Amino acid sequence: MAKMRAFYSAPITKFWSWCIAFVIFLMLSSYVLLIETPVNPTNIEYATLAYIVVYTVEHIRKLFDQETPKLREKCRVFYTK
Repeated sequence: MAKMRAFYSAPITKFWSWCIAFVIFLMLSSYVLLIETPVNPTNIEYATLAYIVVYTVEHIRKLFDQETPKLREKCRVFYTK
C-alpha cells in the first residue's frame, strides 16, 4: 500500500494523469460542441459536466488547504502560483 501511495503521489505520475484526463476532457467537450444537440442530455455531456464539477471542487480544496489564516491571503497566494 505504501508503494502505491508513493507511486501515485509522485510528481511525474500526477502530471501525466492530469495530462491524460485533460486530453480526454478536451475530446469529450469538442465532441459535445460539434454534434447536433439532442433534446435530452447524453452520457458524454454528463461526463463532461462531472469533470468540470470535480475540477472546480479540487481547486476549492486546494484554496482552503493552504496554511494562511485569512481568506484574502489564501486567494492572493493561490492565484499568484
